[in-house]
Amino acid sequence: MSSYLPVVVAGISVGSIYAIAAMGLTLTYKTSGVFNFAQGAIAAAAAFLFRSLHVTHHLAWPLAFVIVLVAFGLVAGFVLERIARGLADVPVAQRIVATIGLLIMVQGILTLIFGTVPRSLPEFLGYSTQAHHIGAAYFQNSDVVKAVMALAAAVGLSLYFRRTRSGVALRGVVDDAALLDMTGIDPARVRRRAWVIGSAFAAVSGMLIGPLLGVDAVLLTLLVVHAFGACAIGRFTSLPMTYVGGLLIGIAEQLVQKETSSHANLAQIYPATSFVVLLLVLVLTPRGRLQEVGRLVRTRPPQPSRLPDQARIVGAVIGCGLVLFAPFLVESTKLSTATFALAQVALYLSLVVLIRMSGQVSLCQFTLQGVGAALFGHAVSHGGLGAFNFGLPWPLAVIVAGLLTVPLGLIVAIPAIRLSGTFLALATLGFGILLQQSAFSFSFLFGSDSAVNTPRPHGADGPWAYYYVVLVAVVLCAALVKAVQHARLGRLLRAVGDSPLALSTLGTNVAITRALSFGLSAFLAGVSGALAGGVAQRSGAVSYQALAGLVFIAILLICTALGGGGTVLPAFLAAGIFTFLPSYATDSNDKAGYVFQLAFGAIAIAVALLSNGRWGSIWSGLAATSEKRSTVSPVRARTSAPPVDAPVAVTT
Repeated sequence: MSSYLPVVVAGISVGSIYAIAAMGLTLTYKTSGVFNFAQGAIAAAAAFLFRSLHVTHHLAWPLAFVIVLVAFGLVAGFVLERIARGLADVPVAQRIVATIGLLIMVQGILTLIFGTVPRSLPEFLGYSTQAHHIGAAYFQNSDVVKAVMALAAAVGLSLYFRRTRSGVALRGVVDDAALLDMTGIDPARVRRRAWVIGSAFAAVSGMLIGPLLGVDAVLLTLLVVHAFGACAIGRFTSLPMTYVGGLLIGIAEQLVQKETSSHANLAQIYPATSFVVLLLVLVLTPRGRLQEVGRLVRTRPPQPSRLPDQARIVGAVIGCGLVLFAPFLVESTKLSTATFALAQVALYLSLVVLIRMSGQVSLCQFTLQGVGAALFGHAVSHGGLGAFNFGLPWPLAVIVAGLLTVPLGLIVAIPAIRLSGTFLALATLGFGILLQQSAFSFSFLFGSDSAVNTPRPHGADGPWAYYYVVLVAVVLCAALVKAVQHARLGRLLRAVGDSPLALSTLGTNVAITRALSFGLSAFLAGVSGALAGGVAQRSGAVSYQALAGLVFIAILLICTALGGGGTVLPAFLAAGIFTFLPSYATDSNDKAGYVFQLAFGAIAIAVALLSNGRWGSIWSGLAATSEKRSTVSPVRARTSAPPVDAPVAVTT
């Protein structure tokens, strides 16, 4: 038992930080219905600001801590509340896109200002680094302060909700915002207060975790998402249980690391502990105990305004010409990037099947693409892993890779049967991270080498020939999606996104329909991985990080808005704009790539806020304003000619 005591003590220290971040995240979600995937980015920005005040400008840490806590919490809270208010009546996919866009934008700003080199932050809590011990467990003053701060935050929030008028108003805005409004209390002001508190909690978690890992924009942003599991334990509503969940997650991570450190295949599984808990809670919680917060909105995103037919025809002709003659138009060094972008079209088509057709949200498609690449490598190879290598012909190996990925898609469909919206997105994210951290190291995927050979077909191993091979495969995938869209299955998928209850009353099995959508989507993701693997002819597990796949859903919805709807066109736009074009800004001394990242985040937020037909209302409003101004313009009144039939005044 004594050997586990140090693990528990270390877990409480780290879990206290998770608890603080998770309580802020739960508070903002239960009051606004927007799950903030950018919570880690807020924490990273606060850590950078604190380090700048305390280390660079030599400000005393208590003063720097208070400045960041108050000033940063207020500014971030006001901005986030305004964004959340604009997302109140949009589907969950757009809410996720907005917060992911905010995450990417904050990362871009931090990288432009502070660079990419991680910076150290000395431990500032506690006036002594002297170690204390309980039995065999050693801890420092800073560990005690973190635990006390988390406990004080949990107790303080509980008392605030129960004993203060504003706290009761926060509870009221969760139960019935309209009724609260009738009492004379503005629900928007109450939600703004919740976002300020949530942002302050995120800032505290960033400052506390900085000394442990260093101050790095990407690392801190992704680490705070470990608090998602604590939110699940609290069922996204209970702040005391969220605090307990943070401690349990911290202790569980340390225990898993201790027990798996001696096993080569399991040594890297402990970072996924939080997401395993997240997935188990979401799947095993009885139906009805998890309720989406916020206004009920149709799950399938509405079709954007279609472009005029002439514009669509001209754009299609130009696009087909660019894709068909790309090897003649791009530099030879960029042809491999163009081929990779073309392979990514199949990945975006897999998201089209889920998001555009059936209204399902999946955040593990990038991981499924990695699974497809690994399975393709084994299917096409002849030696090395014995029974796991089949030596199939290249075209058949691509199809087999897609088919073998389908069972994983059906596993993902299991939580989709009983979950939707934000909870489904989080469940698929947890499943993707679990695959990446555990299954990728198994021999039937990437193995101990973390990479597999993914060769090109015989006779088409040159860059030009392989480009056209990938083009043919992608056209076939697009034709498959179009065929499904116009078939009975496509109509059923659209009905699932519009009204599952209405579809079930007609005698259709909604669960099977959802499973079919996830299976087809997984097949396309697996084919995409097989095609993309042939670009470098070797695929590695490090290239398919699950959290990096969050960006793909934002890219697709941005290109859907740019392309005026549709299914195939947004996939090609996404691959061309966000995969191929950034290759021209690869100079490490050039900040164009980070500016592109910042602009992408801003565009993602704008697209989410302006969804549900708001583009049309904005344009019509601008047109009406312009017409009104022109009619009252004194210049127009003086220069306009009188009507032809107007009476002419005669003077004598």
